[in-house]
Amino acid sequence: MTEQEKIQSTIEENVNAAVDQVSKTAESVTTMSRKVTSLWLGVSRSAIDAAANTLSTTSEMISSLADSMGELSDRVEGSNKEA
Repeated sequence: MTEQEKIQSTIEENVNAAVDQVSKTAESVTTMSRKVTSLWLGVSRSAIDAAANTLSTTSEMISSLADSMGELSDRVEGSNKEA
């Protein structure tokens, strides 16, 4: 093998190693991107669930308060009729 062939072979090996490294890095970035997206979706879903639970609880409280106010109004109205 001539000196030029050795140099050419070394260059090819280095290029192949660089290509492999870039491919592995791209795969890692893709995997990390998927994990981040999955995590973000999980956090978003948790936040949406928490907000929905809060709204549901608030709605129940308002409904209960409205019922109580209706009962109070009926009592006051009944007292006025008796008086």
